Amino acid sequence: MLVAEWHSIEGGTMMRYFRSLIFCGLLCVFISPVSPVSPVWGGEVLDSCDGKIGALLIDNKMYYEINIQPEFIFGQLKMGLDIPLRWNDEDGIRKEDWDGKEDVATIFRYVQWAEKKAKPLYFRVGNIDKATLGNGFIVRDYANMSREDTKKEKNTLTPHKRTLGSTIDFNLNAGGLETIVNDIVSPRLYGLRCFVRPLTTMPVMQNTEIGFSYVTDTKAGTNTELKKDLTVYGMDFFIPVFREYVTIYGDYADIKDAGNGIGYGIKGGFGMIESFRTDWGLGYRKDDDNFIYGLFDSSYEVVKPIPTAIKTTQNKVACGNINFNIMKAITLGFYYEDAKNSNPYLISQLTVDKNVFHAITKQRIGVDVFYNQKDIKESKKNITLTTQTTYGLSDNIDMVYSMKKYYDNEGKFFKTSSMSTNVKF
Repeated sequence: MLVAEWHSIEGGTMMRYFRSLIFCGLLCVFISPVSPVSPVWGGEVLDSCDGKIGALLIDNKMYYEINIQPEFIFGQLKMGLDIPLRWNDEDGIRKEDWDGKEDVATIFRYVQWAEKKAKPLYFRVGNIDKATLGNGFIVRDYANMSREDTKKEKNTLTPHKRTLGSTIDFNLNAGGLETIVNDIVSPRLYGLRCFVRPLTTMPVMQNTEIGFSYVTDTKAGTNTELKKDLTVYGMDFFIPVFREYVTIYGDYADIKDAGNGIGYGIKGGFGMIESFRTDWGLGYRKDDDNFIYGLFDSSYEVVKPIPTAIKTTQNKVACGNINFNIMKAITLGFYYEDAKNSNPYLISQLTVDKNVFHAITKQRIGVDVFYNQKDIKESKKNITLTTQTTYGLSDNIDMVYSMKKYYDNEGKFFKTSSMSTNVKF
């Protein structure tokens, strides 16, 4: 697949971006008839080879770019590369992409062994998008996308940068470890969960787990000059009562110099057949004012919330989630919590596969929307909204528009957007 991409811009560079987009579109049309090839070299299988040709704005300068993105699969081992070349008419090739150890390292989009909990050893190095420790009371769907440019210590979104994070798990019969590091080149955030399975000899309860967690961010906050440590300790358990249909769980966590929380509940999933499935959960928590449930989540690296000193008020929180999966083509999910002494929290996500619309209207249209707001009553704080819309132009060409909006805990606004033409060949 070849991608011709245009990123959101301002001012006099607009026409230059359009010229680049026209050039990329013609190149896509020229290349698209090529037949797919999957060579095999000594057992290494080239599973796919995507690419991106386009332009983007970096530090108010426009650069053309070419990215080659092959993916390899060899048994349980998967690897994706991203080899960039960026240049403009004034500076030539952008040297900043290749003058540091982090630049060479980040040509690896990811290297992964197995799937989480599927094998005794699981690891993923590179892009981390949905990392969770235990029940997700402290770390839930963490993504290591950072808005910090580590070379210039800038506190801004850098979509051209990749953070080389890692998750490494050991899953043995009697227990194991789960780990997270945000960036192995310049580490700042570390997470560890140790767990045991004390009931392995009992037929129904053999998967019961008791875990202990420790997570710290040595540079918390939205200001890169702020050297505040953010540390969280916790423990958890879960007891599968009836396979995956019903599970009882409980958690306790303490944010150092802030607040603590305790929660418990029941969750499960069911489906009449594999193509129709519903997952659900109901829970209850007691949180101090400055305890943040699921603190390290998908928006943490952008919003960077900082819990402050402890207050005496304790919140009693009711929460629940429900997720629907229909024919593996439509997924809809909600998480909601509310408390007497704090504001409601909402997460929602909708994904519609482009073949759903094609079956009805003969036009391929795909939709993916994610929304996360930690305080519904604060209209412009702690908000994450991402959308992606795919429109099929022909059998092998799609137009894709992506947009991300963020408001951090100080109300500062960030936005990135791009439009691309994807050609499968």
